[in-house]
Amino acid sequence: MKTKMEWPLVIEVGLEVPSGNAYRPGGTYHHWAKYKTLRDEICALIAIKLGARKLHRLQKWVLENRPKMRVQFTCYRKRRIEQDNLNSGLKPVRDCLVIAKRSHPSGLGLIVDDSQEWLVEATPKQCLVPRGMRGWTKIEISPVEVL
Repeated sequence: MKTKMEWPLVIEVGLEVPSGNAYRPGGTYHHWAKYKTLRDEICALIAIKLGARKLHRLQKWVLENRPKMRVQFTCYRKRRIEQDNLNSGLKPVRDCLVIAKRSHPSGLGLIVDDSQEWLVEATPKQCLVPRGMRGWTKIEISPVEVL
């Protein structure tokens, strides 16, 4: 029996995506252990937001259907950053969305892979949050063709 899903899947994670510069030498997440901690935190936030039952249904659906997925990121930030830095800053988030494998051990299995064969990614959007608010990230996922 096939699992029926409702699209688009919208996940709002209470984490401001760092600039891609944070992963370069001298940056906050340059060391592999700090990068891994960030990636694990993002995975945990996504898993908690979805809940175990919904996460399991999504993983099962992706494994059964192996769809090409469309992903749209909207990053709510305190300060605007360059588009290139935003794209590279989203790398650990993409790593969390894929099916777990050796290169992405903490993958949640919401998309098959983050390569162009399996993923259509729109240009990430940036919105500024009012003073005093924390940044957060909205992830919208849907199959390219509804199955």
